[in-house]
Amino acid sequence: MTLSEKLGNESAAYIIARRFLQVFGALKGLLLTTTVADIAADLHANQLTALHFVFYEPGITQTALAARLNVTTTAVSKSVREMVEQGLIERRTDPNDARSMKLYLAPKGQHIVEEIIEASIQVLVDLLSTLESDEQQALVENLERAITAKHISLDIGTLNYWN
Repeated sequence: MTLSEKLGNESAAYIIARRFLQVFGALKGLLLTTTVADIAADLHANQLTALHFVFYEPGITQTALAARLNVTTTAVSKSVREMVEQGLIERRTDPNDARSMKLYLAPKGQHIVEEIIEASIQVLVDLLSTLESDEQQALVENLERAITAKHISLDIGTLNYWN
């Protein structure tokens, strides 16, 4: 039984959820087309996500990165190798375990992530400027409350928002 059959296509919860999904999709599309497309058009979604995770967790291992990306260690190894060649990521030997490699952003990767974050903030500032200050505050607080009520972390370093 589908959700629409369970709730009924006309139930208030179903209609609101569909509207929210539409709004969320439009917001994600806006951010991707106005920030990532201009700044990092030559990077794949998984590469952007990898840069995001390395930015928020410098020194992450390839194994941990693979788990975060939900890909094999072989796939992440290939992607990291490409990003090292592109000057986006640096591999450094773990001082406590010479067999383990830690990942850090190279200056070029750091610059790309910072530029995407700044451009995203500017897009959101512009979008939110259509609302009154108290409406902006209420919007964010309500979303935060709904997310944390489901025990979902608001820690941006753990989120995968490029895929």
